Amino acid sequence: MDWFEEIEARYKRKNAILIGQDSKLLQPLDEACKQASRQVVVLWGLDYARKLAVQLQPRYPDETIITDVVDKAECWAQGMCKMPEAKRKILDIHALAKRMDDKVDVALCHAIGQACSIVHTPTHALGLPIYQITALVHLYGLDGCKSKIERQVLEYMNCLNDWLVHKDDCKRTWATFLQE
Repeated sequence: MDWFEEIEARYKRKNAILIGQDSKLLQPLDEACKQASRQVVVLWGLDYARKLAVQLQPRYPDETIITDVVDKAECWAQGMCKMPEAKRKILDIHALAKRMDDKVDVALCHAIGQACSIVHTPTHALGLPIYQITALVHLYGLDGCKSKIERQVLEYMNCLNDWLVHKDDCKRTWATFLQE
């Protein structure tokens, strides 16, 4: 079964998550994340978390958690706050998703939460594309999403590669547990 057949099957079964972490589509990204330094993967994840939060926030202007979680995860990555504070915000963004009705927005909230969780461990890295791809399927439908998904996965790789090249251009302090 190819990656799109997997998505179609999960969609027809009405699964909440429409692509698995072992999907062939995500294998190159998974491998690239495993080879990159932890700081690069954190920068990549927080970059995407911020982009998704900026996209989602205007639809929920009273839900400050959407951007607060990214702020707190960045604070945590820099050693300016501790894990329990960031964890609380991450749990709050996932809780917000449970209160939403729009499948696209639900998936985007989970994608933001997963991206922020990369600070804790890089194994959360695939959670970002898993949920964002799920959002793309719901947004464009099965008939219109395939090329959008392929472009998005290419964008993930390009962004990760940009952070590989430009990590040191970003003058920031790192939490002790993220220092190389």
